[in-house]
Amino acid sequence: NILVKDNISEILLMSGYKVATAENVKIGFKKALVDIPELVICDIETANVDSLGVLRIFKSNPELSTIPFILLTAKSERNYFREAMEYGADDYITKPFAISELLRAIDSQLKKAKLLKEGNSSSHKESPKKQAKDIQSLIANRKIHFVKKNNTYT
Repeated sequence: NILVKDNISEILLMSGYKVATAENVKIGFKKALVDIPELVICDIETANVDSLGVLRIFKSNPELSTIPFILLTAKSERNYFREAMEYGADDYITKPFAISELLRAIDSQLKKAKLLKEGNSSSHKESPKKQAKDIQSLIANRKIHFVKKNNTYT
């Protein structure tokens, strides 16, 4: 829906975000490869592919897989939500929604991405010996719990 896309774009621009839009998934994917975004918001009802196809395309590409991905959808069924999360959605917002909800989700995902990026860059600074020692200490102190199929574990 072009009207929804334009309204969201305008609100994000007024909120201080740099915004790039695409008419369809193919164009959006190509734009993202040229100018890697910090975050993707996709209205999956207007994607012109199977609903989760867009998410699969982005998350299967190494250059785009770590980019936070927020899905906008009218589908509120729990199984659809679960499937989206399994494919790597970072947030899932059902329509209708308040713009404040979208802005909070964007802020939260950008903060999370920044922390992950900082964590990854600082962990690369550690020596391989220290990393190996940390991993060994985790393995040494682990507890293994076995759960039978179709049983719950609390």
